[in-house]
Amino acid sequence: MESEPGRGSAFHVFFPVVPPAKPKTEAPVPGTIPSSSGRILFVDDEPMLVGLGQYALRQFGYETVALSDSREALALFREDPHRFDLVVSDYTMPHMTGTELAVEMLRMRPDIPIVLCTGFSASITEEQAKELGIRSFLLKPVSPVLLAQTISALLVEKERGK
Repeated sequence: MESEPGRGSAFHVFFPVVPPAKPKTEAPVPGTIPSSSGRILFVDDEPMLVGLGQYALRQFGYETVALSDSREALALFREDPHRFDLVVSDYTMPHMTGTELAVEMLRMRPDIPIVLCTGFSASITEEQAKELGIRSFLLKPVSPVLLAQTISALLVEKERGK
């Protein structure tokens, strides 16, 4: 710090040079994700996440319909509630939250597994989500591998009749 009366002050901040960290690459570990199949409805209001979600889930073997409007997703689900094996939804969306969407879908089809993803957990807790009938609660950012493992586990559970 340098200071001179009537002229002002100057602060100099020095940071150590740290080499950049190597990015973690997250590749599926063989045997951790069973061969996958199923029809997934993926809903998020961010178009970039919709595209990434659809791409990632298709890479894991899922037939995926991805939408950025929760009202459109509900209308599609209403047309044929048995078209999908599982729903993945963001929590914070305009017009209808992920929990509101889940409640409406569960009214039509109580056995549909729903995964709720959120980046802001103060609005809803995992316990509150489960009380509504939501099967899984994931905090964003969600890795594609974790999402695929969660979906796979829920679909296996559903097949076993749990």
